Amino acid sequence: MSPELLAKEDLVAAGWKERQIDAALDEPDDVGPSGHWLNTSGKPFFEPERVAVAAYRVGLTTERPSPPIWSRWVTSERPTCLPEMTFDFHRLAGQCLEDTRHRFWSLRLSHAVMGRQPGTSRLEAKRIAAVINALIAFSFDVKLKSEKDVHRFLVERSIKAQQSLGSPWPADIVVRPARRASYVSKATSKKFLQRCVDAMASIDAGLVRDAAGEKWDLVSLLIYSPRLRFDRKSLLLR
Repeated sequence: MSPELLAKEDLVAAGWKERQIDAALDEPDDVGPSGHWLNTSGKPFFEPERVAVAAYRVGLTTERPSPPIWSRWVTSERPTCLPEMTFDFHRLAGQCLEDTRHRFWSLRLSHAVMGRQPGTSRLEAKRIAAVINALIAFSFDVKLKSEKDVHRFLVERSIKAQQSLGSPWPADIVVRPARRASYVSKATSKKFLQRCVDAMASIDAGLVRDAAGEKWDLVSLLIYSPRLRFDRKSLLLR
């Protein structure tokens, strides 16, 4: 581990609040010894360059990092800004389908060596599709009969996403996994669920992509990471 890495207490001493650290940086860049037998996650450490970019974007400093550092981290898979929106798909699922969060948990059980049970990924994909349909029915009062109807509805919502979600959606937004749950929204209002459907529609249409510019299949992305964050890709200071 590089001695130049910054510990969380270094960031707090520099003016960061703990919630800002979680929301802007999410996962640490490295993890050191935990120092206590009850702590199995280890002590988090962060790359100084990424912290510098994030501090500028969050507004904790007016000193903009050099162009090479800026370009390297703004387009990185690791975030450097406060998210525009976050949600936990499994939490949303619990608002419209009974016992769905437990079903997702059981489907995602994975052995350390053997991995997931055969067929659970396919079953999870079907469950995700059913939840998306249920979310549409719950939040928009629209009942759809088939997956084709759901896809058609998502296409229509993706066209309206810029208006419904507002600037900077969708052109200036990237989607990333939210690894830490501490800052992910717990909102469940009907209006928030509508925004979540519109965000998923933007992914489904390829209008919102990952930090590398790659288009994701919506269901595959939700299998990969049920918790998502949506960040500005603009170089502008927040």
